[in-house]
Order: sequence, then C-alpha cells, then structure tokens
Amino acid sequence: MMKIKNMFEPFELSETTISGKFGADMDRFFYQRIYSDNAKNVIYKETEDAFRNKLDDASGVHGIWQGEFWGKWIISAAEVCRYSENSELKDFIKQAARNLIALQDEDGYIGTYRDQLFLKVTDTKKTKELLGWECDWNWNIWCRKYTLWGLIESYRLTDDKEILAATVKFANHLINQLHDRGINIAETGTFSGLPSCSILKPMLLLHEITNDKTYLYFALEITGNWEREDGTWPNLITNAKTAKPLDQWYGDPAKWAKAYELMSCLEGLIELYKVTGEEKYFSTVLAIHELLLKYEMNTVYSVGYNDIFHHASTKLNAITEPCDVLHWIRVNYDLYTLTGDIKYIDIIETAFYNPFLAAICKDGKWGARGVRSSGNHLYNHQQAKMNHSHCCVNNMPRGYMNVAQTFIMSKDEDCYINLYADFSLKTKSLEIEIKCHNFPSGNVSVTVNPNSAKNIYFRIPNWSNETTITYNDKIIKEKNSGYVKINIDKKTAFAIRFDVSPVIRKLNLEEGETSAWYAKRWSSNMLPEEYMIKESRSVITYGPLLLARTKKLGSTTDEIFSGDKICADEARCVLTPYTAEDIFAAYHAQLSSGTTSIKTAVCDFASAANEELEDCEYFSIFF
Repeated sequence: MMKIKNMFEPFELSETTISGKFGADMDRFFYQRIYSDNAKNVIYKETEDAFRNKLDDASGVHGIWQGEFWGKWIISAAEVCRYSENSELKDFIKQAARNLIALQDEDGYIGTYRDQLFLKVTDTKKTKELLGWECDWNWNIWCRKYTLWGLIESYRLTDDKEILAATVKFANHLINQLHDRGINIAETGTFSGLPSCSILKPMLLLHEITNDKTYLYFALEITGNWEREDGTWPNLITNAKTAKPLDQWYGDPAKWAKAYELMSCLEGLIELYKVTGEEKYFSTVLAIHELLLKYEMNTVYSVGYNDIFHHASTKLNAITEPCDVLHWIRVNYDLYTLTGDIKYIDIIETAFYNPFLAAICKDGKWGARGVRSSGNHLYNHQQAKMNHSHCCVNNMPRGYMNVAQTFIMSKDEDCYINLYADFSLKTKSLEIEIKCHNFPSGNVSVTVNPNSAKNIYFRIPNWSNETTITYNDKIIKEKNSGYVKINIDKKTAFAIRFDVSPVIRKLNLEEGETSAWYAKRWSSNMLPEEYMIKESRSVITYGPLLLARTKKLGSTTDEIFSGDKICADEARCVLTPYTAEDIFAAYHAQLSSGTTSIKTAVCDFASAANEELEDCEYFSIFF
C-alpha cells in the first residue's frame, strides 16, 4: 500500500484568527455553545447524561440518537480549543472524556442503547403501531461512531493515554461484537447502513494513531459492501461509475439517500484512499461529487433537499440541513487539499457565505435545523428527546474551524490565499492580514510579512469579471479565475479590487415540485406548504453572495412576495451599498426588466432571517 499525501496543508488553527463581523458572530456562538457556564453545565451535561439514562432504545422497537450529541460537542470543542488555545477548555475536555470512560462497561461498550445488540429494526409493524408510520430508525452504531470520534479528538488534544486505552477497548469491542455474531455492519442501523458505515473515518483515524491494522481491515470490510455483485444498496463504489443521478440508483431515495450520512462515508473513502493509495476510492468520491454538483446543488448553495438526495438542483424552493452544508464543505475541503483544484474553494466559499452563516442565530445561542429559500428558517428545539443539544448546532463550531483552515493554505514553502474576509495568520516565518471593505465590491487590503523570500498565490475568484492587484507601484489585472503568483522578500501591502456585477438568473418551477413529498419536506414549524413559491422566479447573486429581500430592511410582505417579477433574460440590476444594523452586506437595488422597474432593499442571504421567526413571509431570495 502506498500512502497518499495532501498537496496542500492548512496552518495550525492557533495561528489563524477570523475577525470582523464574521469573527464577532463566531466568537459569540462559541461563547454561548462551548465556553459559557450554561454551555458546560447544561448543554454539555445533557450529552453526558444520555450515557447514564440510556433512553435511545426505550421504545423497544426502534432507536433514536441521543448518543451522537456528546461526540459532536466534543469534536467541535476540541477544534475550538486548538483555535483559541484556551487551557480551561482543554482541561474541561480532558475531564469530559474521563467522565465518559468511567461509564465504560467491562467489555468495552460505551453507549446510550441499553441493549448493545439492538442494531436494526426487525418489525416495522410495531413501529407503525407506536409512531403511526413504518419507522426503521436505529442509530446504535452511528452513536458509537460519534463517541469514538469524540474520544479520538480528546486524546489528540490532550495526549492522555488513559483516554486512548479506553478508545481502543471501545473500538475493539464493536469490531469483535460484530465479528463474533457474523453481523455485517452494512446491514445495521437505518438508511441502507450509511450511518453505521460512516464509522469508517474515525476507525481510520484510530489506525493512524495506533498503527494497528485491525482498524484498517475493518475499514476494508465496510467498503467491501459498496461494490457488491448483487447490487444491494447503496453500492456506492459500483453505482458511482454509472453516472446516473443518485435518486435514480434505487426506487425511493427517501429510504436510503441520506445526504449528510452519505457524505460522511465519502469522507471515509477519502481517508481510506490516503491510507492505501487505492485509486478506486478516490475516483468514487470524485464521481459522486460531480453527480452532486450536477443533480443536487440547491438554490441556496448546499446539496440535497432537506437531508435527502432527491434531484434538488431542479427545484426552485430549497431547504437544506446545516449538517449537509457542513459535510459538503468538508468533502470539498478534503478534495482541495488532495488536488489543489480551485473549484473546490469556489464551492466552499458560496456554502460558507450563504447556507452555513444563515444557520447561525445572531444571538449565538442556537441554530437552524433547516435553511429555507424563503419564508423563514426551520428550527427544532427538541431533538431525540434532548432539550439543549441539536445535531446541527453541536456540529456548527467545527464548520467554522474547517473554513478557518481554508482561508490560507501552504504547499511546500508557498502560501495560497483562498478566501477574502477579515482574517489574519501569524506563524514564526510569516504574517498575513486581510481586511475587507464593502466586500465583494470594495477593496481588499492584504499585508504580507515574510521572514524570507516567499511565493504568495492570490486566488482570483470566478465571480470577479476582472481582478486588480496593486503593490509596490505594480499593477496586475487578471480576468480569468485561478491563482496569481507573486514573489516577495519583505513586508508588502497589496490592494485588491474585484470587478463584480450582479447576476440575475431565472429559475423555472419544475412540474411536481410542490407534490406531497417535497411539500412535506419543505414545510413545518409554522410554515405551511401554501407558502412555497409556486411559479418561476429569478434570483440575484453578487459575487459569492446570494441576495434576498427581508422585513429586517423594512420591506413589506407584498414587496417581498407579490411584486412584479423580474425576467432574467432582459433584466438589469444596479446595487448601491449602505450600512444596516445586523446585516453583513446591504444594498439599495434598482432592477429593471422591459417596462418594469423596481427599487428595493436587499441584503446577503445569511443576514436576511438569522433568528427564530413566527412570520411565514419574512424574507425571500426570489424576484
């Protein structure tokens, strides 16, 4: 086996700082969800108590997922701790891991299911009697996946050998439990085994730490289920070669094509490729990635339709789970570090600026369960009978940290500046500071201070008609996307200006889009399906930003939803920036199409409705 190394590497999180509005919002969120007394004594405590209460299989016929929340919180907290180097948080994480392993059974099991071997629902008639529908939910191994990963990150942060020993015992217990009973992991859980099989990634991380091939062999067992001759779903490796949309691989995508869990498996395949050098794992991820771009990219720049891959790219209305956004970012991050292809940065940028930031509540206390294209966003305060934790909200700090490592990366001794927002990097040999003014239309100033001669590569975004870089009385103009290489040997100030034009794009309503399945997935939380957009409309983008009208800027319901429609083929848009409270980017917009002329206020999609709202007609991206 030949190990594959990344082409690009991130800098240490402790060397990076997100500042400006994004940084302030992020810091507020970290305080409320990780640092505060409430975060530690209420939010975190609830995740730990789940292992004492063991309620996940209380019904006796199906299982829920309280066991995932501890691992998600710990993984996020560990990343935030690396960023902040906060010693109190590090100590808290170490004690949290020790508290958990104190609950470990003698045989190695740590879990929130009382019955360790309740791994699959066998009688959906009983679940229908109990729940009113034939539910096959069982998240036993999925929960263990996050427990395993949380313990791994605790060990990597603290180097506590007691935590590592318990982690090894825990992983070995699961593998032996399955092998001793002849249980195939792909036939456990729900959604065709995708949640269970996503344990692939943490098992490979444990292999990396211990060099024990037990975990590698188990990973190969898992992936063997994805190229079965009998075609049993999901058969990811075999089906990726067909070039068919994912929702056409099998009969009903709602039964198997779970977006976030499938992308978690893609992360595992990337890790397996890096460990083994086996090309088929990498080509599978590349092929599925292209299918997601073509068939599943939704109107708010995530993938899927409310956590299911069901041909979302053809749908005008969109709702996306933040966990899907996070893992879409993570898959693209991994592909960029391996290939250096700038298209993955383009994808990360639009996902971060739009659906990811839209999911973060402005007060930092909570986050959305579903980010919608209009109306309001979906919130869910009780999930799996938990009151303070949420699958997406516990994951969100990790998303911030993934993006923090994307801003500036290194290749050998060269430095690549990928994203433009208020940001700084400080290492022993290099300092970089980025300041943005009226992004994306204004100036970006970048100061680079190297200890010795260094190549600096500036990303030229695909949304800039022409990018001008000025430094040392030199001017570089670039019309194509890619990188511009500049060699410097002393402190240098760069002024960057993007030539950006609003882009109006028409979206057609697909026949059947408001059918029962899509309507049900889009609606709920005081937003009945009657508020879905039911006619073709246009959307406006400005650089990487999706624009929206919102009552936050004083627009009325009639203005937002019932005004004259703008036809993209003949429309023009002029934007004038202005400052508005709680808004990252606000503009006075003048739109014209034929004899129709509209003056309205617009803002970035992320700022339009980043709070819990009862108003069913609060904002819209549609014109």
